[in-house]
Parts: sequence; C-alpha cells; structure tokens
Amino acid sequence: MKTSSAVGERTIHDFGEQWVHYGDNDGFYGSTELFADVIGPLLSREDFAGRRVAEIGSGAGRIVAMMLECGAAHVVAVEPSDGYFVAQRNLARYGDRVTFLHGRGEDIPRDPPFDLIVSVGVLQFIPDPSPPSGPPGSSSSGSAPGKEPPSIAGSCMRCA
Repeated sequence: MKTSSAVGERTIHDFGEQWVHYGDNDGFYGSTELFADVIGPLLSREDFAGRRVAEIGSGAGRIVAMMLECGAAHVVAVEPSDGYFVAQRNLARYGDRVTFLHGRGEDIPRDPPFDLIVSVGVLQFIPDPSPPSGPPGSSSSGSAPGKEPPSIAGSCMRCA
C-alpha cells in the first residue's frame, strides 16, 4: 500500500509530465471568459483588478495568465512539478507582474501579503489536503493582523 506522501509525489510527477507535453493555453481554454465561468460562483473578474494574488498549483500558468489579464497587479505562481518551467515560458510576457515559486502551497511566503489565494482544479488530486499553519501574508497587510486573506479553492467541472 502506498503512503500518502508517495502518492502525492507521484501525482506531482504525473502532472509535471502532463504540463510539459500539453502546456498550450491558447484560445478559449486560456480566456478570461472561461475564467469568469470558473470563478463565477464566488468571485468576478473585476475582483482581481489591482490585487496581489497567489495561485497554488499553477501548472502551465493558465489560471495565472487569466488573473493577470483581469488586472491582477501581481501573481505568485506556485507549482511543485516540472510544469513550473512551462509556466515560466508561458508567462514570460507578463514580466515582473508574476513571480514563480517551485514548491507547494505550504511554501508560500508570508510577506508581502496577498489579497487573494486561489487554487483551481488542484485539491481533488491531493491525497491528504490540509491547510498550511497560519495565514500567508498575515504578518503585515492592509487586512487585520492574523486575518487570513480571502481564498477560493476548488475546480470547475462541466458535464456535456
């Protein structure tokens, strides 16, 4: 029987291979229209304008690009797999509006603070998801000390 850690590492590896081979985010698949559909139950595209955002499980950078196109001031793209390198290539046009972290959600830096932390289409693949201890970005922020920034975690699945 595989341990949760071994399954998690295998999942990261498998997703990395997927992003390396299928890293294209063009067309509707990478559009802000699709993004509005994905986040629509909780947020609007306008909610990202001028915000500092972290995205856990950035893969090839599709959701990061969508947030930047919606006006996010800066996004930290967090990706533990080899998709990290694909995201760097796909998101190069955004320059210093995006920072890359080759790591897991618990590796998100505490400073500077974030307005939003998102994870789209990731949690269902994590064998034992548990939140990191303490809210990222809580040591100094525009929000109250110790108050966790708003987050959206989940996935969008549509049945034909």
